Amino acid sequence: MISIDDFCSENEACGEGWRWADNNCKTMAEVWDTCERSDWIVWVASRSFDLHNKKVFACWCVRQVWDLLSEDRKKAAECAELCLTSPSMMNLADVESARVSALMSDSGDEYSWFVIYCSRYCLDTVLHRNPGDLNGLWEVACNCASSLGGYSDRGKIDLAAEIWNRMATYLRGLGNPFVAKESIK
Repeated sequence: MISIDDFCSENEACGEGWRWADNNCKTMAEVWDTCERSDWIVWVASRSFDLHNKKVFACWCVRQVWDLLSEDRKKAAECAELCLTSPSMMNLADVESARVSALMSDSGDEYSWFVIYCSRYCLDTVLHRNPGDLNGLWEVACNCASSLGGYSDRGKIDLAAEIWNRMATYLRGLGNPFVAKESIK
């Protein structure tokens, strides 16, 4: 089990987050369970989740802006999701074809920069390109928050907090990455 200091040092945590974790928790599992800063939970997840859960979260982020996607980008996201749930249902050539179509599409999506990034991240990880890209998931989350905040009439600060809270709630539902999974006997 990694210590708070080792995790924060290895991942270059901000001073404020590191101090909070050191002063309030004994383990990273406790940090995960008790931290009330949703953006910190997303940041921790981006550095501690396994590749499968990173892909699951990236696909979830894309689903949050589904109504803004072109058909090509929806197809790319669906390919990524299918590869996660049923990898034998598609071959890598199909995934690559969907990725290229989504990236080449000039559909005028309002948030095409975000959609392209998320589609690329999802499909690149399915294709095992850049699987160690720790900042990729963080960028997906940040772009999801700013995209969703961009088309709401509500106050941006309140909406941003709501979006970060939804992301943290979803990630916590995937499980605590610092608690060892029980082995099946």
